[in-house]
Amino acid sequence: MGYGVRGTGYGENSIRHSPFAIPFPSSSPPSPLAIIPPMTRWLLIFLGGGAGSLLRYALAGLVQKLSPGSFPLGTLIVNVAGCAAIGILASLFTGPVLIRDDYRFAILVGILGGFTTFSTFSWETIALSNSGQMALAWANILLSNGLGLAAAWLGNRAVVIFYGT
Repeated sequence: MGYGVRGTGYGENSIRHSPFAIPFPSSSPPSPLAIIPPMTRWLLIFLGGGAGSLLRYALAGLVQKLSPGSFPLGTLIVNVAGCAAIGILASLFTGPVLIRDDYRFAILVGILGGFTTFSTFSWETIALSNSGQMALAWANILLSNGLGLAAAWLGNRAVVIFYGT
């Protein structure tokens, strides 16, 4: 697999529709430094996932500790921040700022996959519902989904406006 883009040595032929797509073979020969063994991608994703999980734990815990009441504000903040980050980074990495596919996977699948907490969101919503706090459960559902989608869309639009792609 080649990684040649406009002579830079990075993923020209990556599919632009999805930041998770497998690259097509490049017509230009790859730089010897641009070739990473296949297991390295798995290792980078693994390490990124651990780092993202630690970031989630720290940020969500800090926000929750500082917020009053039982609403899972820490998880909401993490999910919205993660959605904004993936909107920005996926748009950058498949367009104006091309990086090596292994690093793109490490960041988007590893770090952001470990950082965002949709499963935690689901469990906390069920816990709110089970404790009779239906208004908070529905607020969590609507805010997490609405703000998450809005943040991802705004991140994408910011890249398009800034880079004109």
